[in-house]
Amino acid sequence: MNPHCSTIATVDTKAVVEWLRNNSNGAVDMLISQFSDANAIWALGGTVFSCLRNKPLNDLDVAIDTEATRKDMDKMLEIRSKNYFGGSVYVYNGLPMDVWPLKESLEVASIGIEPTIDGLLTTFPFNLDKIAIDLKSGELRDLGCIDGLRSKCIEYSTPRTHTFHVDAARAFMLQQKTGFDFGPTTKEVINRTKLALRTNHELWYDIAQSLTPKHTDILKYLQMVLM
Repeated sequence: MNPHCSTIATVDTKAVVEWLRNNSNGAVDMLISQFSDANAIWALGGTVFSCLRNKPLNDLDVAIDTEATRKDMDKMLEIRSKNYFGGSVYVYNGLPMDVWPLKESLEVASIGIEPTIDGLLTTFPFNLDKIAIDLKSGELRDLGCIDGLRSKCIEYSTPRTHTFHVDAARAFMLQQKTGFDFGPTTKEVINRTKLALRTNHELWYDIAQSLTPKHTDILKYLQMVLM
């Protein structure tokens, strides 16, 4: 089943959840079972737009509206490592999962936003990231992803002062993943990063640290296009 859509009004949310269940090596069903008392289990960003584009699911990015803490999750799930932003990375049947309690997300803790899914989505840097679906109810929240899929344009819609260089690297990863064009705001952050890298080569360390193992092979490409 292909739940591809062009507008939020035409998204078959049941088909999206079914697609994620069928393509997650059992991880979605496991999370629904483990966190049956959760208010919502939100699949986020690339997890959802991979489904909408009917592309392979390489990992699962989830925020859970639950009373459980990250320490509780570390005990319940199989933790493998920490990501660049300090989150726990789990693996289920070979599928990497970045799962955290919504109330303990980095954005909630550092910025002080309301611990809601809309609050969280507003902090995500790119338009294609700003989408979520509740794996329990099928509720869909979209703050720009579907428009980006329709226009095939990557926009840097929420600039982040301290991680702009990491975001510029992610822009190239999104382009490689989608083949979409850069919008003006994305071009601006890429140019800013090029200038910053000329005087601060330590920024490369941050970029390298932010890359997951599956993305380390593009580091040389990033060095070529950003320098």
